[in-house]
Amino acid sequence: AADLEGPPLRYADEYVESRWAAGRPVTAVEFSPHHDHMLLAAYGQKTNPQLTDPPGGLLVWNLAMRRRPELLFKCSSGVLSACFHRFEPALFIGGTYSGGIVLWDARAQADPVLRAPPSQAGHSHPV
Repeated sequence: AADLEGPPLRYADEYVESRWAAGRPVTAVEFSPHHDHMLLAAYGQKTNPQLTDPPGGLLVWNLAMRRRPELLFKCSSGVLSACFHRFEPALFIGGTYSGGIVLWDARAQADPVLRAPPSQAGHSHPV
């Protein structure tokens, strides 16, 4: 019980996007190192996906807007890990279930602008 000591967690807020994110597991959450009012959430594949549903994605939330994400990025694989780019606030990096690494740019489209697919010379497992 000693390692459970410390201040208790308290409910602070809830951010909900019911159309795209419903039924998807949240696989990563991170606050922005650039803007203290921004956070990202990575999402895996829906429990019961439709053929038109992308397998994964990333939502970037502004803490002032709890019912609508600021940005929505799609991915052809479930996103297991994600982070803000250290130096460029408009860039977001994701690690995928298929083993690939993707880069999204908020100034571009919702799909990744760069992909590093898994290869036989490198890793081929979820990132």
